[in-house]
Amino acid sequence: SKLAGSPLRVENTNLFSGILAGLLTFGLLTKLIVTNLRNSSRPAQNPVHTVDTIGHYLVTDYSLPFEVVGVLLLVSLVGAAVITAFMKLKRS
Repeated sequence: SKLAGSPLRVENTNLFSGILAGLLTFGLLTKLIVTNLRNSSRPAQNPVHTVDTIGHYLVTDYSLPFEVVGVLLLVSLVGAAVITAFMKLKRS
């Protein structure tokens, strides 16, 4: 890093755990999408959604998925920074 005065070194790639995490995530998302498609045939009871109702749902019913998505986005940004630093180090 720039603070330490030396380039960022990535020594462990963890290919197996990365593939395993990717497959588990793919499986979970596939299951959620299939379940959602099966339940989508029912008509909506209240189709009018305002910013107030969406905000209410985000802090009550969907607070855990909202936090998980936030952490997932943070991890993806940090991963992108590490990959970029690794690629720059590899070019030098």
